[in-house]
Amino acid sequence: MIGTINLRGKPTVLSGTRDTAALALGIVGLVAAGPLMVLFPDAVARQLQSPFLIWAILLLLYTIVAGLISLLQAPSLVVYNVSSERIRPMLGSLLDKLDGECRWAGECVALPGLGIQFSLNDSVTSCNVVLKSVGTKQSHSGWKKMERELRKELRLVPTPVTVRGVGIFSLGTSLVLSLGISLLQNYDTVVRSLNKFF
Repeated sequence: MIGTINLRGKPTVLSGTRDTAALALGIVGLVAAGPLMVLFPDAVARQLQSPFLIWAILLLLYTIVAGLISLLQAPSLVVYNVSSERIRPMLGSLLDKLDGECRWAGECVALPGLGIQFSLNDSVTSCNVVLKSVGTKQSHSGWKKMERELRKELRLVPTPVTVRGVGIFSLGTSLVLSLGISLLQNYDTVVRSLNKFF
């Protein structure tokens, strides 16, 4: 998914909540094969003769915890596929339009009219920018408005396809292909394992 975003040729804006939810969805397989497998109650599964019900409960618990974490985190916006040097001038003009009282202090911005304040955090290795809230008094409607307007502003901004994006996409595709080939080569073993698993 990250590789696809980097190959789109334009920035992608996500709220921090959606970004965390996407991460939780992306690692659900690792969680099921790791911590959930450790917590799996074998004795109860043998008595019920229906491990599927227990898996459904464990995955529901995981969904509730992941949803709670994503909803309780401080407001933020993640802008993929753009650097802070590139986004800062566009962000400056946009924020001036959104709030005439906009004030910059280094990498921090305060928008009293929208009721939000945030810091601009740049990730050099992944070419992402995170607008992370500063302080506890934040207006969620202000964050929504800024997300909507920022998405409109960046819609027509072209970004070059990077070697990193091609590399991430190629790595992800090769992993999926190798997994698929391995499953086809060991089909009977996989079926037996899944029957035991569920």
